[in-house]
Amino acid sequence: MSNLEPSGEYEGGLALEESPEELLQKCADMDDTEAWDRFLARFNPLIIATVVRTIRRYGFDRAGLRDDLVQDVYLKFSANRAKVLREFKPLYPGAVFGYLRVIAANVVHDHFKSKMGKYSDQSPLPDNVAAPDETEWRLLLRDIDDLLKKPPVSARDRQIFWLYYRQGMSAKEIAAISSLNLTIKGVESVIVRLNQLIRNAFENGERQ
Repeated sequence: MSNLEPSGEYEGGLALEESPEELLQKCADMDDTEAWDRFLARFNPLIIATVVRTIRRYGFDRAGLRDDLVQDVYLKFSANRAKVLREFKPLYPGAVFGYLRVIAANVVHDHFKSKMGKYSDQSPLPDNVAAPDETEWRLLLRDIDDLLKKPPVSARDRQIFWLYYRQGMSAKEIAAISSLNLTIKGVESVIVRLNQLIRNAFENGERQ
């Protein structure tokens, strides 16, 4: 079943679903609460996933941070009477999804930039790791997986990396897997070490 809600327009007795671009235009009117309800149903999973993915690029996963930053994303949407929504000019169908991903990711980046004194040991994977579309994202995951299949990365450490980044498990949840025989600190150490390995590979131009 689709998450899209009917726009309220009808043709031949059937409700028509508005395009993502049309929905964004309606949400630029901050008083259209029904449009914002449809926005949440359609885009909130994308926004949450982007925030979580970007947080994890910094190797940082404090409880509650995700919810705080998702709220900051919506504050960004509504600032100056939804200026970022009003200014959006789609260049192709579906461009709105990439636009919202960029805004959500930038909110997270801005958060960490403002906290660099506190998180001085946290730095994101290089910007060229970010993928512009789903095809590039799949290629990126393949490149990373190929890298993790090579020594000195063990099969156990590769499993931990993907449990964390693709399955969304926390370090605590991964440490609870008895077969891995690691503490929470041990899991975190593996993730930090592999992040650094991947970062070095991208910065050295090993990914074409």
